[in-house]
Amino acid sequence: GVHGLPSELLGLMELRLDRQLEAVTESDDVRMVLESLAVLGQAAPEDLVQAMLPDPVRTHFERSLAALLTMGVVEMLDHAEPAVLSFTPALLRDAVLSRIPWDRMAVCHRRAVGVRMALEAPRRRAHWGAVGDHHAALGEMPEATRSWLKGMYYEVSAGNVVRGVAWGKRAIDHMDPGGPIWAYTTLLVGAMSFDAGESETAEALMRAVLESGDVDSRLQAGDLLCDLLENRGDTETWR
Repeated sequence: GVHGLPSELLGLMELRLDRQLEAVTESDDVRMVLESLAVLGQAAPEDLVQAMLPDPVRTHFERSLAALLTMGVVEMLDHAEPAVLSFTPALLRDAVLSRIPWDRMAVCHRRAVGVRMALEAPRRRAHWGAVGDHHAALGEMPEATRSWLKGMYYEVSAGNVVRGVAWGKRAIDHMDPGGPIWAYTTLLVGAMSFDAGESETAEALMRAVLESGDVDSRLQAGDLLCDLLENRGDTETWR
């Protein structure tokens, strides 16, 4: 399947979901809630899912959510405010996404950017990486890369270095290799990976700079790679 599931399994999950929805009153509203959650992610805060909906559907949100919880296709991961909703099983998200036509999917991703950006500043910072994913889905790669880098800086500042490195790597993958911004970012993410104990990731990033960076960047990458290999007791690998 296009979303990573075998087509047979995807088809079975879609069929089961369709049958479940047919038995629900106001099934269009319930499906829209499910699609909004799917576009936001495998799990998302309840208030964001609600904000994604058109006003008439939002009016009946509690009823639609109750139907989804009863169906067993959505669960509450966290009863704090706001509660976090999640697909159950997680693979069900792929089945929902596969049924959304592209024009509606694009509208949903655009709305998701607006919903996340409308959050209060302290909370919005935690959503920068996800904003990047929505921009990427819309083919807006410069905006996606900037958002992923903001997500990286936020996560690292919050002590979530591994998550920050993941956003940084996503940004690097969509940059032009060899450019100064690419080299700077790759060195930075490599150093973060090294500090977080992700030595294999750090080594791969440093070797990429050694192959494609300018002279100054290659020297910095070489220094960091020497430190990494020495720290690992693997100086014979250096070449």
